[in-house]
Amino acid sequence: MDRRDFLRTGAFVFGTMAASAPVMAAFRAASGAPALSDSDIQSLADALQGDLILKTMPGYQVASQLYNTRFDGIQPLAVAQCQSEADVVACMQWCIQHDIRFRARAGGHNYCGWSSCEGLVIDVGPMKSMSYESSTTHAVFGAGCQLVDVYHYLGTNHGRVVPGGTCPSVGLTGLLLGGGQGMISRKYGMTSDQLIEARVVYYDGNEVKVVPCNQSVNPDLYWALRGGGGGNFGIVTSMKVKTYEIDTISSAVITWTWADAQKVLEKWMTWGPDVTELMSMNLILTSKYQSDPRAILAVACLDTTSNMVGYLSDILDPSIGTPQYQNDTPKNEPWLTYSLGSCHNYDECHFESDDWPTGDLKRKAYKSHSDYYTQPITQDGFDVIDHWLQARTANPAMTGGASFHLDLNGSASEINKVASDATAFVHRDTICCAQYTTYWEPNAHCDVVEQNLEWSRGFYAAMQPFSSDQSYQNYCDDELVDWANRYYGANLHRLRKIKHEYDPDNLFTFPQSIPPITGGMP
Repeated sequence: MDRRDFLRTGAFVFGTMAASAPVMAAFRAASGAPALSDSDIQSLADALQGDLILKTMPGYQVASQLYNTRFDGIQPLAVAQCQSEADVVACMQWCIQHDIRFRARAGGHNYCGWSSCEGLVIDVGPMKSMSYESSTTHAVFGAGCQLVDVYHYLGTNHGRVVPGGTCPSVGLTGLLLGGGQGMISRKYGMTSDQLIEARVVYYDGNEVKVVPCNQSVNPDLYWALRGGGGGNFGIVTSMKVKTYEIDTISSAVITWTWADAQKVLEKWMTWGPDVTELMSMNLILTSKYQSDPRAILAVACLDTTSNMVGYLSDILDPSIGTPQYQNDTPKNEPWLTYSLGSCHNYDECHFESDDWPTGDLKRKAYKSHSDYYTQPITQDGFDVIDHWLQARTANPAMTGGASFHLDLNGSASEINKVASDATAFVHRDTICCAQYTTYWEPNAHCDVVEQNLEWSRGFYAAMQPFSSDQSYQNYCDDELVDWANRYYGANLHRLRKIKHEYDPDNLFTFPQSIPPITGGMP
């Protein structure tokens, strides 16, 4: 008996009033819907092709979890595992009818846990259809496709790629909607720049509708989806994207001691923006308790290994420091091997599930902040970095798996060639995107967690005089002041107008959702 049959029999949830009453009471508390009954919940289960997983059912823990263990306290009352666009429509209609809060979820990597809630999670993860149009070299993906599966499908079957991010386990949908920057973005642009068409389920204030959007049909919504962030306007069910030919990629991982870090940072920020667009480089300044901080350069190049080494000659100059190659690099390898990132195999890129029973993706606990830099970090700025990272290495609270990465993702080139108002993604004048990420063990004591969070806040605040007034919407930060302007800049007003057109009742809401133009800013 599968979960759907199990639910229909009432054997587990609906067999007796005593068994179902706590579930019903919880739904009422979460939704403010006093009239919700057993038959109301049953009506949603009957309307779905996929499963409706309640708290009391087997598989709930896996179905409801997010990638970041910080948000394990969020306990949705149910997870609707949508198999089709019709399932998404049914979920939205049901939530509107019964005044139930909901959130849409694809990959579950939202940095603030906002792809979950205390009500209904509309999980599009099972919607993993993939197809390729050889005549146009375009590909169409269901909203539940993970980036690693997109890479594998296109690479294995067609020798092609859609520019994505650096974390293979994220969902393509959320990545694209908020921007999406990875190791071939300097050549081909942001993931959001690749969108040709999407299908969207939304509520216009009177009825749930399903529409395509592209340059000619619903062009404002199409504009907004390319960088306006997930969960703001509707639920995307599929995306048609551009693809590019790819076979192998050259890569290198280069480290310097902390004594060389300031010179490396200075060279990277002044030389990096003008280096060939065939090469992307992330500079990572990292520290861990009782370990000296280091500077690490991760390089990917759409050229031969020898040419890549030539492109790197300026930053490898002995006057800057003594670089050391790591991880058997430099090397040239198949794109599919490289795209696994820190995962050793495909199992490590997937959670264990019915679709992937051998999944072994390890969840993490972390907090991130973000900035964009439009000018090189000065000596004073590096002194701040040095102070905070050195302090971290000496703090016994930062023990075990606690670590920190200041990850500077090089921008410029094709990313900056697009006008800042051509799509909703506004960050087109930058040297790099900076991600400040503090990690700790998922089972760390609350004191360790709090000290890591306090340290992270302090370091981020100390770096603000040296950065721009921009932050990356895909690295959402629930502590960010003036978040709307930092994420969307001059595009915010148009996004609010589009929000009013496609979501006038502000049905798609979360702490940093775009408000309709008629509403005030939070």
